[in-house]
Amino acid sequence: MSEASAASTPAAAAAPAEPAATIAAGAEVAVPAADVLNSDSIAAAGDKPAEGDKPAEGDKPASEAKDGDKPADGDKPIEYTDFKLPDGVKLDEETMGQFKTLAAESKVSQETAQKFLDLHTAALKTAATQPFDTWRQVQTDWQNQIKADKEIGGAKLGQTQATIAKMIDGLGDAQAKSFRQALNFTGAGNNPDVVRALYSIAKMHTEGGPVIGGKPSAEPKSFGKTLYPSLN
Repeated sequence: MSEASAASTPAAAAAPAEPAATIAAGAEVAVPAADVLNSDSIAAAGDKPAEGDKPAEGDKPASEAKDGDKPADGDKPIEYTDFKLPDGVKLDEETMGQFKTLAAESKVSQETAQKFLDLHTAALKTAATQPFDTWRQVQTDWQNQIKADKEIGGAKLGQTQATIAKMIDGLGDAQAKSFRQALNFTGAGNNPDVVRALYSIAKMHTEGGPVIGGKPSAEPKSFGKTLYPSLN
């Protein structure tokens, strides 16, 4: 090519290379970038989706997916047989129904669900028996304190019990029975402070005064006067 010919076509020599990212793949005519940006209608071939843009078979509309609406075997609801409960433990039907629903939603087996239920019922049983175990331990501790007490326990324990019993019997059959039941039911009859108080009151109520100048001993006070000396 002559120098004159090369000089007469500066635009062709300076034209930029075709930007591959700008022109749709598969275009038959190479269009310069300037023409693509300024053209009112982009090459028709550029409107066609490339093979990589074709929808995959898995992207078919929901209306065409006939088999997709059928639940898989793993989606079938789990049906449980009756669960075993330990003796003395009962769960109402509503609670058991909620447990089965939760277990089914978690897709756990009958065996695994039974293990969860065993753990729950064991916790319930512990929560129910713990207060009674604590109460019995307190009663035992109180009894040991009384037996070790030098004033009301040890060798004097029998005398203490007899003195208190005599005072309670003075209340009359019905009231004495009710009072003893209250002491047993509440456990107060084993409390060292209660036993000391009852023993002190019982001694004032049952013990007579000394004989002076041949006069008979003072008449024992009634139980009511012993408790409430200001009352007539």
